[in-house]
Amino acid sequence: MKYLIFSLLFTLSSFSQVEVVKISTQRALGKAIGYHVTMKNNSKKSVDAIEWTAVFTDKFGDVKDTKTSEGWSSGNTFTIDTSKEIEPGKEVQVTKGCLVSGATDVKIKITRVHYVSSN
Repeated sequence: MKYLIFSLLFTLSSFSQVEVVKISTQRALGKAIGYHVTMKNNSKKSVDAIEWTAVFTDKFGDVKDTKTSEGWSSGNTFTIDTSKEIEPGKEVQVTKGCLVSGATDVKIKITRVHYVSSN
């Protein structure tokens, strides 16, 4: 039981090492066509990949769509300064395209983070 609780706490704390700082949704003709998300690396290691789930809602909070396996990795062409890993304390801005009818907002839940191993 102690191992299970420790494992759960470790998993939750590792995801909290990268936080979503800002999200803005791009809309046209009643559809979400994309979003910008800024994430910050609060860990002590560099990050070279992040996966998340995007939940698209309307102003009432009704879920219009959920997109899983969204992600960022160094080298991805939709990010700003894609050639570099996210160093500790630094941020990355990611732009993703989507097409969700009736969505006005997006919420991001980080599901996996890949830290650069130091050899």
